[in-house]
Amino acid sequence: MKTSKKIICLVLTFLMAFSVCVPAFAADNDNGVGVTNVKTFNDVADTVYDSADCLDADGDHGELAANIILPGISQSISTLVDENGDPILDGSGKKLSGGLLIIDTTDLAKKIIKNLAWPLISTILTQKTNKNLASGLDKTIKELFSVQAMNDDGTPVNNFAVDTYNYPLSKFDADSYSWFYRMFPMQPLINKLNEAYGVNGEDYIYLYTFPLLGDPMAAGAGLSSFIEMVKKQTGCRKVNLISISMGGTVMTSYMEYVKNHGGDYSNINKLINVVACLNGTDIIGDVLSGNLKDDDEFWYNDFIPAVFDESANGKKYLGYIVNYLIRFLPKDTYKLIVKTAIESLNDTLLAKDPQLWALCPSDRYDECAEKNLSDPSLAELKAKTDAFQQARLDLKDNLIAARNQGVKVYSAAGYDRTYFEGDYNFFGNVKSSDTTSSDSVIDVDSTTLGATYAPAGTELSSDYINSLSTKKYLSPDKNVDASTCLFSDTTWFFKGQHHEVGRDDVVIRLLANIAVGNIDDVNSDPNFPQFNGNRNTKSLTKPGMTLDKARDVLRDSSKYNADDIAEIQKYYDEACALLKNTVMADGEEDRVKEIQKNLKNALAAVGAETAEKDDKTTEKLNKFFSKQNDKVMKRVGAQGFSDVKKGKIGC
Repeated sequence: MKTSKKIICLVLTFLMAFSVCVPAFAADNDNGVGVTNVKTFNDVADTVYDSADCLDADGDHGELAANIILPGISQSISTLVDENGDPILDGSGKKLSGGLLIIDTTDLAKKIIKNLAWPLISTILTQKTNKNLASGLDKTIKELFSVQAMNDDGTPVNNFAVDTYNYPLSKFDADSYSWFYRMFPMQPLINKLNEAYGVNGEDYIYLYTFPLLGDPMAAGAGLSSFIEMVKKQTGCRKVNLISISMGGTVMTSYMEYVKNHGGDYSNINKLINVVACLNGTDIIGDVLSGNLKDDDEFWYNDFIPAVFDESANGKKYLGYIVNYLIRFLPKDTYKLIVKTAIESLNDTLLAKDPQLWALCPSDRYDECAEKNLSDPSLAELKAKTDAFQQARLDLKDNLIAARNQGVKVYSAAGYDRTYFEGDYNFFGNVKSSDTTSSDSVIDVDSTTLGATYAPAGTELSSDYINSLSTKKYLSPDKNVDASTCLFSDTTWFFKGQHHEVGRDDVVIRLLANIAVGNIDDVNSDPNFPQFNGNRNTKSLTKPGMTLDKARDVLRDSSKYNADDIAEIQKYYDEACALLKNTVMADGEEDRVKEIQKNLKNALAAVGAETAEKDDKTTEKLNKFFSKQNDKVMKRVGAQGFSDVKKGKIGC
C-alpha cells in the first residue's frame, strides 16, 4: 500500500510541478492481502518480545476488557463494486481497492498526452500559457481521481464495499491475518494479554473499519453497535478503544453519539489515543484554505527533490533534473499548474468528503467552510461537516464526562517535526509546515488535546517558560508544554517520532502496558517517561524479518560455521539489549540502523539474508546533480529560463 501511495505522490508531483515530460506509471493497488508467507500466532508471538529479558511482567491488571482498534486513514480497505456488490476490475483485471487512494491507471499516459501534450508544447514554444493548459490539467486530475469522486451531498459517486471484521483477530483468515500484523504490530499487546489474564490475546483484539468516503458521524454511530457486538462475543463488560490517526475522528464522533443518547460511557474502560487526530491537522486546513507556500525558492529548489528522495528510493537526483526541466515553463505557468492541481483535487475529493473534513482543525473550520461550502447546492454536505465540527467542539467536555464515570484517557504523540521531514514530505508545500511541531502529519496540540508548542527545532519563549507555575510538564528541549493538555499526567511525547508510529516498538509497548493496567500515568514506570526519544525498529522486529531470521539460524546453529554463529549471536544480543531499553537517547535511530545492518550482513554470510549494500551510484548522482542544481539556481534563480530574458526577478 505504501508503494502505491509513493507512486501517486510522484504522479501528483509531475502533474503539479512538472508536466514537461509525460511519465507512465502503473499504480500497484495491492491492499496487503495475498501474502503467501503467513505466520501462525505462535510464530508471530515468538519474537524478541517474548524473551524474559526483553519485557517486564505482571501487575494488578483489573478486569479484562476487549480491545477495539480504530485504524488510520489507509487502514480501512474499500473496493469499488457494482450495484450487485461485485468488484469492478481495472484494465489489467485487478480489483480497484485500497485504503487512501484508489486509482485506475488504465491508459493514464494516453489521458495525460491527450489532455496536456499540445498545451504544454505550445506553452514551451511560445513561452505563453496555452489557454487549454489549466482545463487540460483539471480534466486529467479529475479523471485520475474519478473513482473516488464525491457528490455535492457528501456521498460517493460510485459504490464501495469496506472490508469489515465482525469477529476477533483470532478468527481472521490467513490473508487478513497477515495483513493485520503488517498494519498493526500489536504483538506486545497480545503477549501482555496472555501474561496478565491467561487468555489467547487475539480473542480480545478487534478491528473496526469505516469508509474513507463517508460521514464521520455515521462511523461513530456504527461503532456503538460494534461495541455491543464485541461485548456479546467476548463476555467483557467493557472495551478499550485504541484510536490511531484518523481513528481519533471516529472516537470523537462516538463520544458525541453517546452524549446525544443518554451520556452513559460505561461501555468504555480506557481510551488510548496513539498519534490520534483529535483536532485535525493544519495540512488539511491549509489545503482547504489555499494556504500554500509562496516561497519561490521552495518550489524551484527544495520541493521536488525532497519528494523524489522519499518516493523514488533516495533518487533525489531525479528531482534535480525535474527542477531544471520545469524552467522551460514560464514561472506564471508553473504557478498555474500547482494552483490548478490543488483546486482540482479539492473539487473532486477533498472538499466534498465529510470524513476528510473531519481532519480540518476546529479553529479553522469556519474559514475553510466559507471558502468551500458556501454554495447552497452543498447544504447537505455542510450539515454533515457542521455535525462533526460540533462533536469536535464538544470532545473535551465529553471526555471529562467520561472520566467522571471512571473512563481513563491516554495519549501518545510525536513532536518536533515539520511536515517536510521523512515520509509524506509531499505535505511540506503548505505554509503551516514552517510553524508546526508535529509528527510530520498531525500537529502535537491535536494529538495531545492541547499541548502548547514552539515551531519544530525551536524553544518556547523565555517569557512563556518563566510564566509557568511548574516546569515538570516542560519537555527537556523546551519545545512543548504538556501542562495545557486536557490530561497532562496521561500524555506521552516522543521527540522526532514520525506519524508511522508502528515503527517504534516503545510506543506499542507503552500502549500494551496501559491496556492491561501496568501503567496508569506518566509517573508509573521510569522505563516509559513522559518525554522520550524515538526509533524505527520495524525492520528488526516485524515477523519474518531480521530478528526472526537470526533466531532461526541460532536455533539450528550446528549447521553453520562457529565463527559465523558467534558473529550473528553478537549482533542479535546487541539488538535484544537495545530493545530491552525503552528510554531512548538522541541518535538511537542511527544505532538501530547500525545494528540492523550488522546483523543483516552477518546473516548474509550464512545465506540467510541479503547483504545491505550502500548505493554508491545513487549517492554519486545525487551529489553531482545537486551541484548542477545549485549552479542553475544561482544563475537563473527561482523562475523559468524565459523569465530571465524578460528581466523578471527570480528570488
